[in-house]
Amino acid sequence: MKKKKTFWPYGILLSIIACVIACGYTVYVCLDYPVYVDNSSFDTYQNVDNYKNEFDAAQDCFNEKFSFDSNATLLSQGIKSDETILQSKKHKRIVQIAKSSDDISLSFDTNASKDISADVFLTRPETSQFDTPLTATLDDNKLQIANFNVPKLGRWQVKIKLSQNKNCFGIYNYEFFVK
Repeated sequence: MKKKKTFWPYGILLSIIACVIACGYTVYVCLDYPVYVDNSSFDTYQNVDNYKNEFDAAQDCFNEKFSFDSNATLLSQGIKSDETILQSKKHKRIVQIAKSSDDISLSFDTNASKDISADVFLTRPETSQFDTPLTATLDDNKLQIANFNVPKLGRWQVKIKLSQNKNCFGIYNYEFFVK
């Protein structure tokens, strides 16, 4: 009598090995992109996680009192640049600009008054290595972010936090792509 060979034990062994490799790769990727240095909400991820409802209430408070248009006017060396609008998967507005733009300025429409504090920084979405604080001023219903340079090609974000007090603030994001 001939015995029939079964290969299912090999399949189970291969799937266990694949799970171990996937876990190892996940750890390897997480070492390069740690969550604890994410400052997209201008706070640690623990505080954002623990106080999510308070963050949402503060954002709602700010949105009720003030308006902020997150579509900026982008100026390159003082001249309005020719913008190419790209669409991302989430239907956000992404602006593509040429690398020849060394001095970039942004202008946002808002009705926020001068007693509002503005924290602004330039970052890359995938790393915090290039995080740079920017200076912003509120003048004539505009938030002006003056003259900054991008050190590399690729995707960039300007993160903005406008605060009236600790219980009323708005966090906004402007994304552009330097080609």
